[in-house]
Amino acid sequence: MYCESRIVSLVCTVGLVLVLGGCKPPVNSAESANTTGPAGITTAFDGDMVYYPLPAGPGPFVYAAGETRLPGTNLTNPSSSCAIEKALSKKTSLFFPEVPLVQVAEYIENQFDIEVVLDHEAMEDYGTAAEDVSITIDVADVSLAAALTVMLKPHELAWTVDHEILVITYAREVENVLSTKVYDVADLVICHDEDGTLWEDYDAIMELIEASIAPETWDMVGGCGSMRGSTFGSGKLLVISQTYQVHQQVEALLRTLKSLARNSAGEVVAPVRKKVKPQLSKSYGNPGSRGSMDK
Repeated sequence: MYCESRIVSLVCTVGLVLVLGGCKPPVNSAESANTTGPAGITTAFDGDMVYYPLPAGPGPFVYAAGETRLPGTNLTNPSSSCAIEKALSKKTSLFFPEVPLVQVAEYIENQFDIEVVLDHEAMEDYGTAAEDVSITIDVADVSLAAALTVMLKPHELAWTVDHEILVITYAREVENVLSTKVYDVADLVICHDEDGTLWEDYDAIMELIEASIAPETWDMVGGCGSMRGSTFGSGKLLVISQTYQVHQQVEALLRTLKSLARNSAGEVVAPVRKKVKPQLSKSYGNPGSRGSMDK
């Protein structure tokens, strides 16, 4: 299976500074300089520094109330696709009675101030010319993302986001256009055993994601999507290569889990779990947890 993955290497320096995803420009080197103090992880976001200390010893690992960890960081550019994401979430009303797809794409491009590209080559490969597709839709007060899905599905077409561009293509092609994001999951994977020894359980969250979100698209079952649990210094990360739509679902799931992980005081307390003895991974050939890239 052909998988087109948009991947940029994650550069690690002494200490780990993550520029977390969101609709803000990247932090420059002066703004993202690490602070001095006890061991921990510092996250930089538009010049604002947020510090997460590591535990001093055995026992529960608690994040203080009010600390926020945003889920997704796009490796290509933390602010990329921001205009597109705002446009896709914007409520809209569309009424097109048998209007050519080319004209509909032009309307969306002008109305939402985003670039829209029709993947003529992919459509023709599957026997459909973009010029021959007519769109019929009548919806009100729905997100642009929902409207696009509804109007394209009858023609076996779909949409995705690639390098800040809204791409309309044949449905089967969408699963091959991948981007890679880093997700901070320290508050979901850090736990401790009965003796109070801390350890990271990546397997539980990875298995949940693979089983509940587009399960047929992961490399474990022959799909293009991939996911690895990674420890870089004090950072506990998931590095996921997937389609735009799957990333959206992963981010929503992680937000929910992070919210549920907090107690009534707003703290995240590391749960007690029996540590699983590391085994040689049959899938990736690496020692340790399935799919881990511990450093």
